[in-house]
Amino acid sequence: MPTHKTSLYAALTAATVALTNPAQASIVGINSDASLGAFDSITWSQIGPSNVTYTSPQNVVSNGGVHATVTSAGNQFQTPVQPDDWSGNFASGTTALWTFHGGPDITITLAQATMGFGAQIQSDNYGLFTAQIKAFNARGSLLGTYTENGTSTRDGDGSAIFIGLLDDSADISKIVFNLTAAPGGTISDFAIGSAEFSGGGAVAGVPLNPTSHLLLVGAVPVYYLMRRRKKKALLQVNAA
Repeated sequence: MPTHKTSLYAALTAATVALTNPAQASIVGINSDASLGAFDSITWSQIGPSNVTYTSPQNVVSNGGVHATVTSAGNQFQTPVQPDDWSGNFASGTTALWTFHGGPDITITLAQATMGFGAQIQSDNYGLFTAQIKAFNARGSLLGTYTENGTSTRDGDGSAIFIGLLDDSADISKIVFNLTAAPGGTISDFAIGSAEFSGGGAVAGVPLNPTSHLLLVGAVPVYYLMRRRKKKALLQVNAA
């Protein structure tokens, strides 16, 4: 009967839609490198020595052999080392990737997609700041955005905040770091530590949808109006 044919067609159509439209992937924000599980990393010392300005793009290779390209709209980077060239709150000996006042982003494009990606991040000026990370797939579609608040200090104790994203479909191909608030409004001036990423391992995090973000409370910018390099130079003059 026609009614049965219509019902059968509808059932087959529904089954086809279910097979060709899998459930949406889940992406979460993370605030520790431990959440990445087994991870690979990109260290910035391979770009070159500190106190030299490099233009973008820069081609880099992870410790595990994954190729990547790092760029910035400001078209300039430096690779300062904590604490000799960077008096911040990365751990001693860390080589950072610094926008050198250019920014407003640090963008990393991987040659192969990964499940999770993140890095420690710090504003160049001391005080409260808000960091943001965005992840995109190889087709350029935004997978998720996560924001986190931190405090930039000169403690050199590894306390710089970690910001990252995990995608259970392992589809992250491009990552963008930036600041949305910073001391004195200097959102283009920041650095990240070694970039860390993982290919697997489900972990707990902050659930996000592709257009949402998490903004932790207390993001009112409070700043000390002093760059760490100027402070360091002043201390050296006084010591002399």
